[in-house]
Amino acid sequence: MKLIGIDLGTNNTVLSHYENGHLHIIHKAIPSIISIEDNIIKIGEDALLLNHHQNLKRNLTTNPKVLYLYQAFLAKIKEIIDEFLNSNEYQVSDTPYQVIVTVPAYFSEADKDITKRAVLGAGLPLLRLLAEPTAAGIAYGHFHHTLEEVILVFDMGAGTTDLTLMRKSLDDKTIQISDSFINFYEVISIMGDVKFGGLDMTELLSKILPSNIDAEQSKIKLSSDDIPELSQKKYFSILEENYTQKINELFDTILKDGKLTKKQVDNIILVGGSTKNPYIRKTVSDYFQKDLDFLLDPDTAVSFGATIYGNSLLSKDNTVVLVDRLPMSIGIEVDDGKYAILIEKNTIVPTKKEAYFTTQEDNQDHIDVKIYQGEHKYVKDNCLMGLFTVQLSELKPKAIIKIQVTAEINPDGILTITAKDPNSKNNNSLQIKTSRNDDIEKYTTILPHELYEEEYDILNKIYASIKQQVLFQLEENIYLKLEQSEKENQIELFHKISNNINELLETYIKTKNTDILKENSIEIKKICLKLQTTFSNYLNNYVIEEQCQDNNYMTKIEELMTNLNTYKLSENDENKLISLIEEIITLDNKECELLYIQISEILGFNFLN
Repeated sequence: MKLIGIDLGTNNTVLSHYENGHLHIIHKAIPSIISIEDNIIKIGEDALLLNHHQNLKRNLTTNPKVLYLYQAFLAKIKEIIDEFLNSNEYQVSDTPYQVIVTVPAYFSEADKDITKRAVLGAGLPLLRLLAEPTAAGIAYGHFHHTLEEVILVFDMGAGTTDLTLMRKSLDDKTIQISDSFINFYEVISIMGDVKFGGLDMTELLSKILPSNIDAEQSKIKLSSDDIPELSQKKYFSILEENYTQKINELFDTILKDGKLTKKQVDNIILVGGSTKNPYIRKTVSDYFQKDLDFLLDPDTAVSFGATIYGNSLLSKDNTVVLVDRLPMSIGIEVDDGKYAILIEKNTIVPTKKEAYFTTQEDNQDHIDVKIYQGEHKYVKDNCLMGLFTVQLSELKPKAIIKIQVTAEINPDGILTITAKDPNSKNNNSLQIKTSRNDDIEKYTTILPHELYEEEYDILNKIYASIKQQVLFQLEENIYLKLEQSEKENQIELFHKISNNINELLETYIKTKNTDILKENSIEIKKICLKLQTTFSNYLNNYVIEEQCQDNNYMTKIEELMTNLNTYKLSENDENKLISLIEEIITLDNKECELLYIQISEILGFNFLN
């Protein structure tokens, strides 16, 4: 049984196989384009001069035409593989084989499924899907036999950018007794952007250069020299202005998720054609403050890694042991549009998790199960992956019937959700078979309005506490012994002051407009302060103090927290700064001043000016 590794790139598709102890490329890099004219299908270089479709991987959707094109492209890839295996070199007709196909690490479960369907629909015997940077990490371990190290794979192709933080170790017992090494690979954390790659640089360049100049060819030339229309120095400056912060934020996130620092990363592996760009290499080197070793061919590493892993699976020799993880959390919608996570981000896969949920209304005869992927508190900010209905066996009051929901991810990362009523045989399940052309980054990146989430949460608790204390004292009238009329007047006054506060507190759920959120949070604070002042006799040394407001310091603190990432502080300094800010909330003006001085010392400038 042969194993073929297939790197389905946005620009190029690379095929490889393992023969006589060596890795080999089949054919050569095949441009990932397809032309269909008069029912004649051509791909790669044969389609270049014809009207063709490209960027199929970057535009996976539920549109049947796109799926058809993707499947037709893969069917031609199958013809190339079949022709190679049935050539004179093998002299065996219909050589049996299986394929490992690589996909971006940050593909949603839906995008993985549509890729799998296209591969199988093309007649390719799929063994498994494998994340592209994970494949590159496996290729690195195959050629470099270090006992243990932490590696970060930065895979930037034409259409996508993937990062995977991995721990690679070698079973040192095998070194003494065999030429075969057992490599262990543990994926620590995953990050990426399926809508960011070399094509974005090409598009940016096309907006700068005259319309008659080929932006793609100019981009390639600018990697090594000036062109008449633009100097290399200016080009790199433009790239830095547009992309450096974006790339650095990807690094920040993956290290934070992996609970590691820059210094704990032993090696950075660059793969994907776009990492040949000197600007990209310098950006990576500057971030980690170390020289890079270009240890792998960025064009073949992913396909080679797929072949190495596949051969290990087929031979069952366990020379490659892989522990993979889920790139984004998966959950379902519960009451009030909230998101209940079933499987958390970075959970080791394959995995299976169960949870119980209940009805929200009396006499409910069914439950709609809506599946989402993402990291946000409310489903409206996450990616809807699919939905199905479970019929209930009995009509009962709300919160009585319990529904068991199971989420299972197989080794390919394909998700199946099952929900059933334990009191009956009624159940339903869904394997995710949808995909969309959305920007997955938005489901995992903190949105501007979410910066107000904690503030609104705190204000809600503050108001609830004031209300509970004041109305309890007034209605029970245990300590103050007010006359009935005075008691009623005080209760009426409370409701008058807090008339619209509930509506204001619901702003966070209803809008993403940060201007409105900011304006309403200020209004909520004013109402709480007025309640505190008016009903101070009913409160137990509570709640909001007007600390530092006269000098508008709190606004400065909010701005500081919002822009914290831009200051590029060390992890230690950032933690110190956050601790100081937390202290400020509980201290009076005089003590605040001392803390402001310490914050300015960490930042290296007076942030209040």
